[in-house]
Amino acid sequence: MRVNHPAVLVWDDSLDVPAEVAGWVGVPRFGRLLHDRSRLEDRAAQLAADAGFSRILLVRDAASRTRAAEELREIDPQTRVVLWTSDVVGQDEHLAATLGKLAYAVGSVVAVPASGRPGTGVGSAMASVAARWLSLPSREERRVWLADRRDEFDILDAAGLHSLADPAVFIRWLSGAFYTRAFNAMSAVGRTLRKESKDVAKMRRECRWWGLLPESLRRFGVMPFDYQEADGRASYRMERLVVPDAAVLWLHGPDAMTDTAFDAVLDAVGDFLAERPQRGVGASQGAEVAERAYVTKVTERIRALQAMPVGASVEAALVGVGGLDGLVQRYLELLRAEWSVRPPGDAVAVQHGDLCFSNILVDPRTGLVRFIDPKGADTEADLYGDPFYDLAKLSHSVLGGYDSINHGLFDLTLGDDLRPDLRMDRPQPEARAARFAERVRNWGADLRRIRIYEVSLFLSMLPLHAESPRKVVAFALNADRLMRELAAGPAPRSWRLW
Repeated sequence: MRVNHPAVLVWDDSLDVPAEVAGWVGVPRFGRLLHDRSRLEDRAAQLAADAGFSRILLVRDAASRTRAAEELREIDPQTRVVLWTSDVVGQDEHLAATLGKLAYAVGSVVAVPASGRPGTGVGSAMASVAARWLSLPSREERRVWLADRRDEFDILDAAGLHSLADPAVFIRWLSGAFYTRAFNAMSAVGRTLRKESKDVAKMRRECRWWGLLPESLRRFGVMPFDYQEADGRASYRMERLVVPDAAVLWLHGPDAMTDTAFDAVLDAVGDFLAERPQRGVGASQGAEVAERAYVTKVTERIRALQAMPVGASVEAALVGVGGLDGLVQRYLELLRAEWSVRPPGDAVAVQHGDLCFSNILVDPRTGLVRFIDPKGADTEADLYGDPFYDLAKLSHSVLGGYDSINHGLFDLTLGDDLRPDLRMDRPQPEARAARFAERVRNWGADLRRIRIYEVSLFLSMLPLHAESPRKVVAFALNADRLMRELAAGPAPRSWRLW
């Protein structure tokens, strides 16, 4: 059980982000960095709470620095204060443990990562000392003040702590080197990564997908090797590319996802679509493939959600938009109307199966683009599916706001008519939507149809996020929003960003 202690934590986010770091994501403060579905300042607050701090002072600028110093002068001067500059990161568990230890330190102590700048790090001192340090207006003055009192501070081992002010560390952090997805374990093996999971069947299918893929398409991905199965787990290795995924860049805005990077992603997708094999299967089988992808999967997934303990709560939250069944009915009406005019095609194509931004690695400096985490395959026939599925996946990142919801960058409100409403961060200019729409036309696809298929993705993903009911409701409301736009008429030449 966590026990709160009397120590105060000061999180200093007033540091300037070095130009060589800011150039990647364009944020003015480290706290605004987005990573692993949360802002760094939100993660810091959670870590501080986990470490037992009930009083946290946030410093963002000169005014808040002055206020924090004044607050510390008003408390018992012997109160322990832990100082943490916002550039310092590490594994969550290690950071929380370090902060907790600092709360019970004796005397003044400091730990500065090897890559850190003077005046940054984590430390601990009495309130009177911390107040004096905070009252100094410039980083240079604080650096000199600490240097003059070097003998008064014990130096702690900073192993496991890293400073984001170092560009090399920052890129590793941004590319996910410090954190892994919940359903997998990831570990570094030299210049490679080993991905491990209890889902042996999925891991096997991922590796087989790459092996079954035509050689000309393997250049688009990070190829797996050294596949192993043991003790109910499967793993494989792959090259460690120290570059972020497109979702991270996209959510940080156009300074991070530059025009060059955005075009590089679209170019890579276009090349993949142009080079992938297609097979004629006849109208009847083509319709069956589309039915499974866009109807059967949706109805089965919604039934699964309704059977879950969270299902009733989600239904209650969605009463204002007709509930889950009402959403599905409206979607099927839109889909059937579309297919009555233009039936599904008579061909299938090789598909990645999950071609959203989080599965696209991109280096904005060089234009390098690589795909990861395909749907998987057991046989060559499993490589093939509806030709538009990958485009719908890409569209739900570019136009649909999927990554903003997935990273928690949204608010849920209730209108005067008791209709729930979804509001999302909009990090990208409208011009991006127009450029994507033009690419879709150039690829020979119809944007309206792609967006109808996109609705199916938002509905079918609902049970996959059941651990976060708020996110489930947001995805459902996003499907509602998109259906209302589609019902209003044909898609314009370009589609506005959500």
